Amino acid sequence: MASGVLNQRPEVNASEAYHSGSILSVSAAMIRTWVNAHVPEVALLMRGPPGIDDCAGGKLNSFINEKKRREAVGIEAITARMKTITARLGRQGGRRAPASRDPGGRWQAGGRQAGAAGRPAGQPSRLRSFDPGRIADLEYRAWVGYYLRKWPQVLTASVGLVRVGFGMDWYRTLHGAWLVLRANQLWAPFPANDPDGARACMRRFYALVRLSYGEPASPAKAAALEVDWWRVHREVQYSTEPRGAGDELVESLTCLYCYLYGEPEAEVRPAAVHRARAMDLSDQWVEEGCRPDSPLLPLEHAALVRAYAALLAAVHR
Repeated sequence: MASGVLNQRPEVNASEAYHSGSILSVSAAMIRTWVNAHVPEVALLMRGPPGIDDCAGGKLNSFINEKKRREAVGIEAITARMKTITARLGRQGGRRAPASRDPGGRWQAGGRQAGAAGRPAGQPSRLRSFDPGRIADLEYRAWVGYYLRKWPQVLTASVGLVRVGFGMDWYRTLHGAWLVLRANQLWAPFPANDPDGARACMRRFYALVRLSYGEPASPAKAAALEVDWWRVHREVQYSTEPRGAGDELVESLTCLYCYLYGEPEAEVRPAAVHRARAMDLSDQWVEEGCRPDSPLLPLEHAALVRAYAALLAAVHR
């Protein structure tokens, strides 16, 4: 859902890309340092979608004040929770409780991340219950940050996407966000990118999801489908042919959704159509120079909201 940043332009060079490697090699102290540095921004993203003027570089202070009036939980509470979690990770050395199998044979994560085993009957899993407006806003921020070459913004948005979209604990959220960022950075250079490296990062990301929820059945297949729509989008982006509702990009996104959620093609296809439309608008914005006041940005944001609303309608069961 929230794992692919539009990553075709501009080319990423080695001097501004993050160093490769797994976040598992990063010490707990480094994780705490990153969280302490970025927690206000992460907390702000977790509180819900801002207005379009904020997304396009508008008045951040007015947005924060508005949120303070509308939200019962303040940034301070979220900050305290994140610091508590990372402090605990530091004491544990980043170790997680071992996974186990439930009576149905599905892998469960240790601790409170127990997949569907403890979920009341009839309640959708965390993977099928999300806020489409917040997901849309976070993906919008990631796309805009990518094309403006604001990598910290991309990373922060990725943390929000993984947390809001997949609901994993903070350790796996930070790990997963790093993997998503690295996958996009490996894919981004044009034409000499690294699709194998991107797939490897996304395979590890979906392995985290499987460890938490018992699905997808094959992280490797999920990763292949994810990177495939990146490939298709790149081809479409440079194509001069007009695109309709039955184009290859919509088909590729539909295949990904069908596999991740196990829903029929007809149910998830509307979400794919709207998300592809958002990509069209983003591509047009890039072609016109990435102006922060472009009227295309609100349209792109709205298309993403429609995409994730349609996806929630299809999978929330």
